[in-house]
Amino acid sequence: MFLLLLCLSSTGQAQAPLAEPNNGPAWTNLGESRMQQRKFDEAIAAFSRAESIKYRPFLNVVNQARTYAEKQDDPKVLQLIQRVIDGGVGAALWPYIQRSTEFQRFAEDPRWKALEARMKPGSAPEFRQFDFWVGDWVVCGTRWGRALSEASAPPRAAKTPPVPQGAVCFVSYRPRTLLRSTR
Repeated sequence: MFLLLLCLSSTGQAQAPLAEPNNGPAWTNLGESRMQQRKFDEAIAAFSRAESIKYRPFLNVVNQARTYAEKQDDPKVLQLIQRVIDGGVGAALWPYIQRSTEFQRFAEDPRWKALEARMKPGSAPEFRQFDFWVGDWVVCGTRWGRALSEASAPPRAAKTPPVPQGAVCFVSYRPRTLLRSTR
């Protein structure tokens, strides 16, 4: 549990978490609170502060993008999501981005779809570099062997065996006669 103390200016606006100015969770929570109150500029400032003190920096970039989406500032949203992708964490934050209601209106936007395709786990070229040797395969996570990428998952992905706890690489071979080609 975090204690959030606010300093009120003469206008009654919250200035900053005073007890611990470098408390990242407090800044993120303040940003969420301001977002719910539709005080978007204050929310962006709080999320930016959390990012600047390196508290979940890319998550707070996504939070800023969510806020800009609420402000209807589409170019800024796309720019911030591009920063997340360029930082190499787009795939890791994809589930959070996908569930964020603020981004739902972008679903049919071709610019968003291009970013989305780059964020989906297992979609980067390095995940497909062994195709010449292995053939068609599915990139799976460590949670119950589910396919990480719908785009690369063949129909058999639902029957992929679970990955043993702590496994780095798990290989499950099925003879080709039982599989349909995915190409």
